[in-house]
Amino acid sequence: MEFNCDDCVFAIVKNDKQIGCQANRLEKLDAKMTWCDGCYYTLSRFCNLKRLAQWAEKQQGDWLKLALIEVMPPIRCAVLYTTNDTIGQLKHTLQSLINTKYNKLEIVIVERKSEGLAIIETINLCKTQLTEFKWSVDQCVDHTSTIEHQTYKALKKNKSGYYTIIEAGLSIKQKYFQNLNHLLNEECEPILFIAPEDNTLIFTVQSFLYRMLQPDSFTNLKEMLHDTVIKQQSVNNNSQS
Repeated sequence: MEFNCDDCVFAIVKNDKQIGCQANRLEKLDAKMTWCDGCYYTLSRFCNLKRLAQWAEKQQGDWLKLALIEVMPPIRCAVLYTTNDTIGQLKHTLQSLINTKYNKLEIVIVERKSEGLAIIETINLCKTQLTEFKWSVDQCVDHTSTIEHQTYKALKKNKSGYYTIIEAGLSIKQKYFQNLNHLLNEECEPILFIAPEDNTLIFTVQSFLYRMLQPDSFTNLKEMLHDTVIKQQSVNNNSQS
């Protein structure tokens, strides 16, 4: 499948020929030196920044900055709050998520506490701490189910570009989500997942891939993601040979 810059407001055109891209995406998206309609470059990959005049007419401000905000991936983050975790650990993790200042972040607390009052304490904490974010609490109603199954159900309730999973008590780096967005939309890197560092349970995965794999354990998920990447690399190598 091929895509093109036909009538994109970010295409730089001179003498009826495209000579560049305001977003500097031609090389990053493998632009071909062939022309669409005798004027525009043809791309071998989809460009999520392509905007037409109808879009631009409705905007106020810098078109490129506005478009880059639009394509920031929405992220749904599951914070695993289990029996042995304290409210202080949960508060610590939530504060690290707040510090990212990523405005397309939605947080769901996967609550596995057995105490009856724990859910009230969790909700009150979210009300006071997560004032700038969408949030929800997914309470365990079936203690025979695994936390992996509960997390899967909690995450897939809402569509997002990516899912992040983190254990209560851990911190996420301040620029974690900004770096993901930079790789996706500035460097145009296809990111399937971000693997956890060391043995900590902090990782991010494309939502469609997570739903497709339906992991029954987080350990299995890491293995399945690894296998998926190896298979994709094999497909890419075969297609280029």
